[in-house]
Amino acid sequence: MSQTTGASSKGLQQAPFLPELQDITSTPQWQETHDWFQKLHSPAFGQVSNAEELCASPDGSQIAFTATIMTSLEEPASKRIALVNVSSTHGNDMQLITQGPNTDKMPKWSPDGSTLAFLSDRARKGRFRLYMLDMDQPGEACVLPQQESLPGVIEDFEWSADGTMLLFRLAAYGMPLSGFEGSGTVGGGSQTLPTWMPSVKSKHPPTEHRSLWVYLTRSKRARQVSLAGRNIWRACWSGDRYAFALVGDTPLERGYREATLVRIEVESGREEVVRVPDHRMIGELAPLPADPSHIAFVEAVGGSRTKLIGSLILFNIETKERVLLPSKGVDVHSMVWIAEDRLLAVGVRNMDSVALEVNPWTRDVHEIRSDTSSWRYRSPGIASWVSGQGLTVVRNGWKLAPEIGLIGLDGSYRHILSFSHAGAEWLQSQVGDVQTVAWRAADGVDIYGQLHLPIATPTPYKLATYLHGGPFSSLSDHWLGWTPDILWLVAHGYAVFVPNFRGSTGRGVEFAERLNGDIGGVDASDCLSGIDHLVNQGIADPNRLCVMGASYGGYLTAWIITQTHRFAAALSRSGVKDYKLQWLVGEERQPIVGPHIYVDDRNSLVERRSALAYAHHCTTPTLLMVGTLDTCVPPEQARYFHAALLDHGVESVLVEYPLEGHGVRRFPAVIDACCRTLAWFDRFTE
Repeated sequence: MSQTTGASSKGLQQAPFLPELQDITSTPQWQETHDWFQKLHSPAFGQVSNAEELCASPDGSQIAFTATIMTSLEEPASKRIALVNVSSTHGNDMQLITQGPNTDKMPKWSPDGSTLAFLSDRARKGRFRLYMLDMDQPGEACVLPQQESLPGVIEDFEWSADGTMLLFRLAAYGMPLSGFEGSGTVGGGSQTLPTWMPSVKSKHPPTEHRSLWVYLTRSKRARQVSLAGRNIWRACWSGDRYAFALVGDTPLERGYREATLVRIEVESGREEVVRVPDHRMIGELAPLPADPSHIAFVEAVGGSRTKLIGSLILFNIETKERVLLPSKGVDVHSMVWIAEDRLLAVGVRNMDSVALEVNPWTRDVHEIRSDTSSWRYRSPGIASWVSGQGLTVVRNGWKLAPEIGLIGLDGSYRHILSFSHAGAEWLQSQVGDVQTVAWRAADGVDIYGQLHLPIATPTPYKLATYLHGGPFSSLSDHWLGWTPDILWLVAHGYAVFVPNFRGSTGRGVEFAERLNGDIGGVDASDCLSGIDHLVNQGIADPNRLCVMGASYGGYLTAWIITQTHRFAAALSRSGVKDYKLQWLVGEERQPIVGPHIYVDDRNSLVERRSALAYAHHCTTPTLLMVGTLDTCVPPEQARYFHAALLDHGVESVLVEYPLEGHGVRRFPAVIDACCRTLAWFDRFTE
């Protein structure tokens, strides 16, 4: 669905141009876009094209992973469980060991390596259950008994150290997904109520939660561990009698920040408070296996609960002592203990991927390896310990198709399995190189970003500035096939500039926290000064500047175009336009706007930095894209901004995708979005 009107429609009636049309599938532009992406992806149809959720076997001989397999641009990719030998150098011995249907994911080995457990919704789409494969006698996977009556969807699980129990989190049907997961709900909503029945919200919190359970492999039964009314956001074993968990009273996404770290007695469900919530968020948990009194975890300034990156913390449960471990300037996203005095951590420093070994007792830290390529895909925590050998990661770069590789403890790197194919190799000829850009912000701070260059295009370039989401996130060197909007523009003559402004991860706590209480301030200034730098260097044409962003980048785009008239065109996707409205209707509440949401003061931050409130200052033609199913940033935000722009004579088109949530993630909607974006920018830069 698309809506438009504005200054250009006044006077004589003009024929609509492509972004204004609802159905563009019969246009030459659509066919060109479809054929281009078909050429990129079709050589890998029916083959494994990516890996996630790596898990090395206990003896270090094999890696199990979730494999992505595309079959067409019209159907969603399937997920299967695959194996590859660690000793492999060309991946010729990779094998798919599950066949679905629907999705198989998250493989995890039993401690003795005899069994591989994983999650699958093969029996009913969206309803994930635990399955097991006997690795001594491979055959068809078996669903664990006594799961039929579970009141929800299993989201993750972990083996106990002795292999007799599985700890798992169960999300009740209809629980919200995080924005990073695309928002929406778990399992597609209630599985028992009739479709006509209304949803109801009141002063009382929802009665459904994410709960913690244990499955006993010997007696083949599952029982709930967590207390009624408690929402379990994360959990992991602490010995065989206890589990650590992040616990809250509300299942709403905004409740994650207020969660308490507790230790739960598995038999009784009794909770012992470990750490009360403060202004930081807790990410991945890593208890010290031989010492139940200590736990390591990631402590983040903010972000989506499924993608938290930050400081490395060691916490003493008995004394409540919190120790900030040294990390050589690395923001950590995953870690693993390999000995009582050896903690391996993986993270990001500026835009480099870094692996560290930390001794938490002496505070010694050794940098194992740093790399300009990325070691992660969408979610962090992709590194897996290979016993006695090192860390296995998914490595990728702008022109490096994803591959599984092994980082040795001596800093070496060995390729294991590449997912390159003819389409990926052809793609390298369609785009230029990526460069790191450094510039000085208005207040003297050094800021960094990336510049993706087109081929055979004279300077100065048409420039599209791409503002990342989060805001507590960052963009680094990653495979070009994963960002189709950037890729499509670069392939059509645009240089795409990606600044990692204040609030981005990879530069430490102070750099990230600088954004709190200053949204649309220092971050916008960082981006604009970066554009000035590119213009002054003769790289960017000041008369052909575009700006675009998604999620928080969608907010920042909308805000910037109300403060400057320098941009020829803009695209805001899935972004907040007014944070007071977002506080009232969005699933997530970010404290970056400060505590004074309801202050009746035009000088409050939410009023001063509201793109909606300043829509009358905007003159930039603006394309807005939203997903109807978005509960993270509801589509009303874009609808209101679109109407306000039209009321003030600004050219605007609103495109709403009925099957998308937070972002535009699936084909053929991706083709549609790329086609409209290019047409929009081309119209106003030529």
